[in-house]
Amino acid sequence: MATTDIVGATAPPSAGAPRRRRRSKNYGDDGTSPASRRAPSFSGDRRRPPVAGGSAPPAAGAWRWVLRLLLPIAVAVLVVRIAVKGGRLLGYWRGKTAAPVTAAEAVASASTLPPSPAPALSIDAMRSDVSDSALSNVGDSSSAVGGGHPPLGRLAHIEATTAVLLFTHSRADYLTRSLSSVAAVHPHRAGALPLFVSQDAQGEGDLDTYANVTAVVTAFEATAAAANITYTHWAHTSPYPADVDPSDYWFLNVVAYRKITRHYEYALRRLFGEHPSFERVIILEDDMELAPDAFDYWVATAPLLDADPTLYCVSGWNDNGKPSLGGDPAALHRTDWFPGLGWTLTRRLYGELAPKWPKLFWDDWMRHPDQRRGRHAIRPEVSRVANFGEAGASASFDYKAHISKVVTATEGVAWAAADFAYLAPDVYAAAFWARLRAATLWRYTNYLRSRTADGDVAVRFPPGNIEPVAKRVGAMSDHRHGVWRTSYGGVVVVPWGGEGRWAFLVPRNWQEVLPPDVQLQEPT
Repeated sequence: MATTDIVGATAPPSAGAPRRRRRSKNYGDDGTSPASRRAPSFSGDRRRPPVAGGSAPPAAGAWRWVLRLLLPIAVAVLVVRIAVKGGRLLGYWRGKTAAPVTAAEAVASASTLPPSPAPALSIDAMRSDVSDSALSNVGDSSSAVGGGHPPLGRLAHIEATTAVLLFTHSRADYLTRSLSSVAAVHPHRAGALPLFVSQDAQGEGDLDTYANVTAVVTAFEATAAAANITYTHWAHTSPYPADVDPSDYWFLNVVAYRKITRHYEYALRRLFGEHPSFERVIILEDDMELAPDAFDYWVATAPLLDADPTLYCVSGWNDNGKPSLGGDPAALHRTDWFPGLGWTLTRRLYGELAPKWPKLFWDDWMRHPDQRRGRHAIRPEVSRVANFGEAGASASFDYKAHISKVVTATEGVAWAAADFAYLAPDVYAAAFWARLRAATLWRYTNYLRSRTADGDVAVRFPPGNIEPVAKRVGAMSDHRHGVWRTSYGGVVVVPWGGEGRWAFLVPRNWQEVLPPDVQLQEPT
């Protein structure tokens, strides 16, 4: 037994007994006094590697070193990812609480037309061939919804009552490229598709700061006159009221989005207010180039938009229009998604939206169920608009990964002779669901890369998470308020395998989303 001889000293313990270390508030765990311990330096912490002859730090100390090094790096990577993908995150944020829109809900919330007696044919079978004989009979065709192609006299009237509105702010080089594209494909007929360029200058001194933009706008006057284009320039100089808090959206330039939304409000109000003869407007921005038949496309589809209350707009953009998903240049689709990026807005819809125009994010606001109300947009399989806006308020990874890769039609379609009967709401629905019923349902999504099929195929994705299967086909994977890009009735369809075949991306809870009479085949 150890005995105490002097205060603070003990006799050696008996053999085999564990040696206990006495602790004191003045001593460290290693038994050294504060004075004898090395103070932490600015270039490292107190567990710095020992000098020669010293003892190695404990393993726990090494791990703390690793964690202290990796944690700031991980946080920095996360912050950068949030910042550069702010648009996608913001979309999830604003729409994440919304359940996917079911086909039944879409039908219930939309204004419906009388049932169509047309059979459930394939879209290819319903779309007429564009031929010389069709062109020769164009004047005899009806312009009703889905009732063929409009007569040429009607097309001339549409050109005279449709404005083209191009928004610009600070990108003079972009504006030059966009205006050149507009001039190249414009019909060049007197009074047809008058062009308005609205220049945003809400900031103090913007007109001086971006004098190069004003110079481009002014220089285009001569080009427009030579090309027989009616041309008007506006400058939006109403001072920005600083009525949003940037801290609410710390990873986005919220002021820029506020100014964009105010600019849209100003230009649309002025256009429809000062020009009562305009029945619709084709909306462009200064980072867009047009396909050779873009204006023909918007003009030819205007009667559909005018007559069909289940339609929201006609867009020239396909979010999933990559080369790997190449489709039919003459094929059009109905979609629940508002594509934007080159689209036709009617005076009727503007009158509905204007009294409640938002402060921010006008495009995602347009996608909200309160505005869309179950209506569809028309989109092409092959885009009529190219977006080259890598620099701008909405710049993100999506541009390089998706937007920049969307292909634009290079050869024109004789849209004036096209038969749009297959786009009538009941006809399109019947054909779409019939093809889904007949599609081969694959058990695994990786079959989209490893297998082929003679007809349409379908694969399933977990509810609310289309990203894994979207990556396999190269489609975009984000949504707004439960609506996926290019989707129809909760189902995303993309061209697949050539020869007009489709791949249907269907949620696993399809029984809750699809119409009751739509049943999928057993998976293989």
